[in-house]
Amino acid sequence: MIPGKIKAKVNMVIDLFLLISMMLTTGVGLLIKYVLATPRAAGRNAMDLLYLGMDKHQWGDFHFIVSLVFLGLLVLHILFHLREISGIFKRLFPNVRVRIFVGTAVIVISLIVLSFPLFVKPEAVPRERSFREMPRDDRSSRDQETIPEESRQGQREDGVRRGRGREDGRERQ
Repeated sequence: MIPGKIKAKVNMVIDLFLLISMMLTTGVGLLIKYVLATPRAAGRNAMDLLYLGMDKHQWGDFHFIVSLVFLGLLVLHILFHLREISGIFKRLFPNVRVRIFVGTAVIVISLIVLSFPLFVKPEAVPRERSFREMPRDDRSSRDQETIPEESRQGQREDGVRRGRGREDGRERQ
């Protein structure tokens, strides 16, 4: 058994690292989702987006590692507060059978949620070619299919959009 003062300090350190790892996990998740969005989703040309020299997938690895640290610290936190948790649980569910049922259900659901990615079989589908990868003759027909009729008013008969063109007055090839 750990003495009271030391246990309080260790608990505070665990809680501090829990907070830091939770904020890191959230921040990196937002970075991956919104800042390092795929070029297609961000409306950019085909390019890699980096932050601090790491791309989206490398940040994903970091996100995973920080999440594992968070999970380990959470287990330590629960172990440190096991006596308080069991006392609250006994007051919430005075009947022993109900308490065992609810406790078992929480543990089973937690294990299922934690382990389900190990049993998922992803569906492999061919990736749609990007606009830049398509041959030039396929591009105009694809544009005609995706542009609504009312938006096509500024196009010539061959499917090329009219507009300002280049600054030197020539049209783009």
